[in-house]
Amino acid sequence: MRHQARLMAALGTGCLGLLFIWNLHEQREEECRDRAYQRPGPLFDNDVLYRQMGSRSRAGCTSRVGAHAAQSYLKRPNRDVTTTAGLL
Repeated sequence: MRHQARLMAALGTGCLGLLFIWNLHEQREEECRDRAYQRPGPLFDNDVLYRQMGSRSRAGCTSRVGAHAAQSYLKRPNRDVTTTAGLL
């Protein structure tokens, strides 16, 4: 009888330990998931703000090359195209 009581106590303690470990694992996964969903928000807002500022300062998505809009990274041959209206 004592042997069965000790066995039942050990099994109960083991089950409680496993449930505790499982709970910690689930909490860690939930925190990781919450961080993953929260992090892209500010990055997306930053991209939208950058694009809005760029479109306001250059009056759209394209601009003429000049002193205010340098072409430092656009040095390619035959980059500028002349339209039928004579615009570059």
